[in-house]
Amino acid sequence: MPDPDDDTLVSLEVVLHPAGGADLTEVVITAERIADLTVATETLDRVRAWFAGNGFDVGPAGPISFSVTAPLSTIVTTFRVGSRTRRRLAAPPQPGAGAVTLPCDVLSADVRALVAAVVRPAVPAFGPGAP
Repeated sequence: MPDPDDDTLVSLEVVLHPAGGADLTEVVITAERIADLTVATETLDRVRAWFAGNGFDVGPAGPISFSVTAPLSTIVTTFRVGSRTRRRLAAPPQPGAGAVTLPCDVLSADVRALVAAVVRPAVPAFGPGAP
């Protein structure tokens, strides 16, 4: 019998490596620097096509990222996540809980080289959606 959570829609953020090979853990993203970090359209299109071809609804792209949405079952199958990560994705995001990071090693080699992270972001600390 299928799990009722399998149809739960989950949105994720796909973050690409910025142009120029900058390390996202060390770069400060500002309005002045964003043009230097913006990923080429062809690169975004290739990664977005991979996700669309694997059953994800793909949202509009920003300078280095885009969102995807899919049923939980699609995410579990695509990313081969374990039961703990599956439970975290099935539950609504909670204030104070960290982001859920998915393994990128399951992506095709050409796409994996372009993707820095795939995450379900944490609940914002302020603004819309904040507790």
